[in-house]
Amino acid sequence: LDWFFDLYLRQPALPQLRLRREGAALELTWEGPDDLPFPMPVPVRVAGEMRRVEMPAGRGSVEVGDAPYEVDPDWWLLMDRHNW
Repeated sequence: LDWFFDLYLRQPALPQLRLRREGAALELTWEGPDDLPFPMPVPVRVAGEMRRVEMPAGRGSVEVGDAPYEVDPDWWLLMDRHNW
């Protein structure tokens, strides 16, 4: 869990989660200060079904198609949300 403590305890800024639609997929990318690795999984609700998106190397994707989706619907993740 070094990656977790390095980012949350030793850095002044919170990580940001970038979202991008690519066809039927939603691509997610963590951006943190000093390009620190941040593999925190992200919960995504797609058409009412909760999914856990694994984020190895800070990147992941989930198929959403045309279904409605919510990223971190229960606000479990501590992150900078000002660009949402």
